[in-house]
Amino acid sequence: MFAEDMNEIGQAGHEPVALVRWLVSLAAHHGANALTYQVSDLFDSFEKTPPHIYFLGAQKFSRHMLPPEHAAALGRCNTFLVKNGKPIVLSDFLDTFAALEPKMTDEIMSEARARGVQDQFMVPVFGPFTVNGVVTFAFPQTLDGERDALLDDLETAASIFHMRMVRHFGSQAEDTHLSRRENEVLDWMAKGKTNAEIALILGIKSTSVGTYVRRIFEKMGVSDRVSAAVEGVKRGFVN
Repeated sequence: MFAEDMNEIGQAGHEPVALVRWLVSLAAHHGANALTYQVSDLFDSFEKTPPHIYFLGAQKFSRHMLPPEHAAALGRCNTFLVKNGKPIVLSDFLDTFAALEPKMTDEIMSEARARGVQDQFMVPVFGPFTVNGVVTFAFPQTLDGERDALLDDLETAASIFHMRMVRHFGSQAEDTHLSRRENEVLDWMAKGKTNAEIALILGIKSTSVGTYVRRIFEKMGVSDRVSAAVEGVKRGFVN
């Protein structure tokens, strides 16, 4: 089944609707009854992020339809997953989350169970343009016993899905244009110079350098100087 699905996603190309249908179909085949996808809150500068959508039968709704405090808690959970870098089964970590945020965990799990969700496989995904996120597969039963092959398939599918979604929505990022001054700032930043040092070299104010750095981050879809330097090299802005 997974090999056939791989062929199908290859034919789907970069169309987001086709990719979503493929992932939902594969998730359902493996017994999942809901699916979520969210680009990490760590990367808000990425301009055209796909929405965080839940799929449950014929139902679907965006994260903005959730109570704000629940959406914020899910964001914190997803940030933890991205930083941790490894998929988790929710039932294995539920006690940990409950110890940190008992009231919120109880509310979210009660809502999930009311919708037929008992357990979740939560996969951090890492894509181009330094855009990361989390894909979550929800199940009507607790995941236990022989589950390794199932989870391996879903982890691989989630990674492929995210990479193609980011490439589709971030395609314009490859056409990033930096002004002459932004390019100069990026070049010195890649050489390890601080804002104060760059200001002295270029004969401008340190606050102006800070403004250029923020613009560079926004245009390149990154959140730190090292990522900006790496992307600068990849895109030919930095020698």
